[in-house]
Amino acid sequence: MKVKLLLGGLALAALLTGCESAPPQIAVAPAAGTFQGVFPCADCPGIDKTLVLKTDKTYQLKTVYQDKKETVMNEGSWRMAPGTRTLILTGTDERYYVISPDRLELLQPDGQRVISQFDYTLQLKK
Repeated sequence: MKVKLLLGGLALAALLTGCESAPPQIAVAPAAGTFQGVFPCADCPGIDKTLVLKTDKTYQLKTVYQDKKETVMNEGSWRMAPGTRTLILTGTDERYYVISPDRLELLQPDGQRVISQFDYTLQLKK
């Protein structure tokens, strides 16, 4: 009888342990400063990205298509999605995953991370 109770208790403990939810994602905010990187481009050598994050929660994003005379400037405010590592820029569709305070990775429009052999990261310049 004691063995059955012991086995039943162990089985219940194992079942409850298996039902634990995943630990919450630790939110990390990016550092204020200038982030730079070169993204791949289908019809040019690359896309130069410069993202300036300011302490007042505003940003400037400069996108330059190499070998073309096309530069796109975006400005607005930035915020972190609550409880995540997702940096949201107002005034543009771009979102970034905060790998660390000094490294950002471009997200797909649906918020998922990009699975690619190419580099979509921005690094804080010191």
